[in-house]
Amino acid sequence: MQNIVSLDGCPAGETGKIVSLVTGNYAILRKLLSMGLVPGVQIRVIRCRPSFLLQVGHSKVALDQSLAKQIMLAIND
Repeated sequence: MQNIVSLDGCPAGETGKIVSLVTGNYAILRKLLSMGLVPGVQIRVIRCRPSFLLQVGHSKVALDQSLAKQIMLAIND
């Protein structure tokens, strides 16, 4: 079973697949997409504080909490 959660609520070590980007701001959407954060991509949370550090494929991406809130993940139980 899958749980859908916001990235900002995920602990370090969690893995999941991006299911949606929840923003009405085109500039933020463009920024997330340009970092490879697109629906269907598998990510792993490396660190949550002071900012989020994610493994996205072979790249690492850092995000602040305001951006992390806008990424919805499917987490496997």
